[in-house]
Amino acid sequence: MGADGQMTEQEVSWPPTNEQDAEAKQAFVDAIDPAAVCGLASRLGGGRACRTFQEPARGSFNVCFFVELAATDGAAETRWVVRVPIGPALHDVRAKVESEVATMRYVASKTTIPVTRVHGHGHDVALGRSPDDEARQCSFLVVDFVAGEPLDLAAFLDDTPARQHRLYSQLLDVLAQLRGLTFATGGSLMPGPDAGPEADPIVGPLQCTGYNELQRLTRGHTSTSTTLGPYRTAADFVLAQLHVLQAAFDVPMASASLANLRMEAFALHDLRGRLVDVLDQQGHEHDHHTFVLAHTDLRWSNIIVDEHLTIRGIIDWEWSAAVPLLFFQPPTWLAGPSPCYVASLAYEKAYEQFHGVLEDMVGGHGGDECGHGDKAHADKVKDDKANADKAGDARLKHHYSLLQSTWDVGLPGRIDLALAVILQQHHHLVPAYYFSVFPRFHDITRSRHHMPPAIVARLLALDADVGGPLTRDVARRWRVAYAFRRHLDAAGLLIEYELAPETRVWLAERDGAHADMLEDALCEQQHDRHDRSPAHDFVRMLLESVLQASIQPRNVEPLLNSPVLSWAGAPNPKETRKQQMKTTG
Repeated sequence: MGADGQMTEQEVSWPPTNEQDAEAKQAFVDAIDPAAVCGLASRLGGGRACRTFQEPARGSFNVCFFVELAATDGAAETRWVVRVPIGPALHDVRAKVESEVATMRYVASKTTIPVTRVHGHGHDVALGRSPDDEARQCSFLVVDFVAGEPLDLAAFLDDTPARQHRLYSQLLDVLAQLRGLTFATGGSLMPGPDAGPEADPIVGPLQCTGYNELQRLTRGHTSTSTTLGPYRTAADFVLAQLHVLQAAFDVPMASASLANLRMEAFALHDLRGRLVDVLDQQGHEHDHHTFVLAHTDLRWSNIIVDEHLTIRGIIDWEWSAAVPLLFFQPPTWLAGPSPCYVASLAYEKAYEQFHGVLEDMVGGHGGDECGHGDKAHADKVKDDKANADKAGDARLKHHYSLLQSTWDVGLPGRIDLALAVILQQHHHLVPAYYFSVFPRFHDITRSRHHMPPAIVARLLALDADVGGPLTRDVARRWRVAYAFRRHLDAAGLLIEYELAPETRVWLAERDGAHADMLEDALCEQQHDRHDRSPAHDFVRMLLESVLQASIQPRNVEPLLNSPVLSWAGAPNPKETRKQQMKTTG
């Protein structure tokens, strides 16, 4: 506090804690009155009686209410979903909703992608239980209810190749149609001057999760001068995302350690050069002035399927945008939920299968012929496909060819995909960079002592010897993190989370066993580095396991918590640890 008892500018911009964040979001959701939601749906439905038919579902940015309008004049019941953006989770609720509506309507008018129909949207609607509730002024979006379930990723990854082929062919059809929606500038779609539902949208400022989180956590006090577009070139788009990424890692975290700050600093520093190289390479292969519409959150949970793995709906278009080709990437969940490990052997093999389906599509052999046990449904699919062929699908096949040229079979072996993951999902910086980018330029196969933390420690020691920029940047961020921890401690908000001792012991034993096995395997494999036998794959999986473990905070800290940066005015880590111990009592 200042001398007058008011909060200082720094304190005003401190981010909320995770607990404060969760509490604010839950309070907003709890304040919404389902009866008010039904009243809204009834008005949009011409006064028909309304009821909810299942419990609300809450995501990261919206809470969804499932309503049913009564039958009337011989018509059957109508089921809708009323999506209410969670105010505390969003920086600009109005822009998010307007962009989502414009995108859904545009995709529905230009493609056969199964997009839910928009029945209404609006802002500043009272949905609270009382006039003073958090939900007294809400935005909303009403769409058709899609029968089905979100794709069960665990079950899908263990499914038969035929059923996987079937889903991939449909997903590639979605992606190919999006690949055909191109724009001269990059950004998010927004309603145009002719605001009617059928009017084409314009490309407006970019709505993205990274900038949303940055503005929300800093309460709009971020110092970044990043423009949100529209962007005229891929370089403008990518550099703007890089600026947001760098600003995001200037936001202090209560859990920050000196070791993690150093890992982040090196990754951010190296990332700049890698991005320039990729942009230069893509400049020779692609048009830097062409932007493609992408569903930037096309996870399994946003793909609604039936029991036959027929895609019934693609949902959650709120962060979609016209992006450079670098950002138009295949699914990162082909081998598992985390997008950080797109350079792994598991992802490489899954992508090879996915790419094989794409090659079939280019060659005119779609995935529906694989079947799924329902002959009537399979016959219908074949008939529909034949009709599409008769009507002429040369343009769609051209889009398949564009996908194939953009996503060659060697994509997981390059850093493009990992860079896109990092720029779109900032919190994945450390694991995605050190697993999928760093090993491309630093030999980590020599021994367990050549994993990223050890290499970074040596490089930062050289930087510290000359008072280099990385050391100064870490010192600056460490001072801010230390001040933030003191602020939380003084306010009684500092909560420490640590692994249970028995869990740490088990993890250490497992990591050690894998490292020992890797040392032995590497020694045996030295004579043939090009071996592609199952034994080679086993060694690679061991190496990936050791690599993943090495970049976990529990293993990073012993290597990167020294030397102390006292020369730069940074707080002593030992003193900070004493403060932590005092706080946790």
